[in-house]
Amino acid sequence: MWRFFTSRSTPTSDKILAVSLSAIGITSIGYTALSVYIENPNNIPDTSIALKNLEAHSNEEAIQLVNKYGACVLSHKKMSNDLASEWRETCRKQFRRYELNPTPSWMGDQSFKPVLKNRFHMNLMNKEEMIVQFIPTLTAELQPLADLYFQKESIDSNIEVSDAQIVISKPKSKNQFWHKDNTRPGVTFHLMLQDVPLDLGPSQLITNTQIDNSATEQSQVINGVLKKGDILFYDSRLWHRTLRNNSEEDKIELVLRYDYKKTPPPGESVFGAIWGRMKGQAEYSYLYIKNKIN
Repeated sequence: MWRFFTSRSTPTSDKILAVSLSAIGITSIGYTALSVYIENPNNIPDTSIALKNLEAHSNEEAIQLVNKYGACVLSHKKMSNDLASEWRETCRKQFRRYELNPTPSWMGDQSFKPVLKNRFHMNLMNKEEMIVQFIPTLTAELQPLADLYFQKESIDSNIEVSDAQIVISKPKSKNQFWHKDNTRPGVTFHLMLQDVPLDLGPSQLITNTQIDNSATEQSQVINGVLKKGDILFYDSRLWHRTLRNNSEEDKIELVLRYDYKKTPPPGESVFGAIWGRMKGQAEYSYLYIKNKIN
C-alpha cells in the first residue's frame, strides 16, 4: 500500500512537501519563541500613561470612555479603604475555610472552584450570607452605570446581574487565557480590595476590541495596575485576561456582571472559546510587536 502511494510522487512534489513542512516547522518554532518572550513577566509593557487616560470622573464620562475604548476606571466611584479592607478580610476568611476543608464544588454551593492553577472562583449568586453583605451595596452604586450602558432608565426584566464572584489568585498562579466575558453586549465591574501592582497579576485589556473583535489602529494593551478601592469597568466583549501572580500575597477581588437575560454569558460554544484564546493571543502579539517597532 505504501509503495502504491509513493510510486506516484515526483521530485517536484517531494520538494514542495519538504518546503511546506519546513515552513510549518519554522513558523511553529518562531511563534512559540515569540510567545515565550512576550509572556515573560519582565517583558510586560508599561501602560501607566494609557491607563491614566481611561480615568472617569462621572457616570456620563465613564460611558463615553467605555463606548470609545471599551473600558475605564471609575475614579468617582472609588470604595473607601476601610470598606475594601473589610470586604477583603471577609473573602479571605471564606477562602481560608475552603482551604482547610476543600469541598468539591459539586458537593455544595459554598465551595470555591479551581479554574486554573492557583486560581479560584466562588459564585456569589444565591448565597444568602454573601448577598446580604455584598450584592445590594454593589448594585446600588453600579446599577446606574449599567442602566446608562444599556440605555435604559432603570434595570428592567430584560437585564439582570448575571454573575457575582470572589476571585482569588494565589502566588504562582499562571496567566489566564485571553477571552471575552460575553460575545453579546454586557458590562463587567472589577473591584480592587487591595493595591494591585504589576507583580500581583492585574487584569490586562486590549482596548477597542469590543465591536469588531479585532485590534484597530487605536487599540492599546492596558494593565490594570490600580489602587485599593478602584473599580475597573469594561464592556464584556473586550479582549482581556488576568496576569500571573508573581508576588507572595493572595490577590482577592470582587467581580460583578450585567447582561441581557436572553444573551447570558459566555455567548459562544466550546470551539468558539478555543478559537477566542488563539485570536486574543494573536491580537496581543500583534500589538506587542507593533509597539516595539514604533
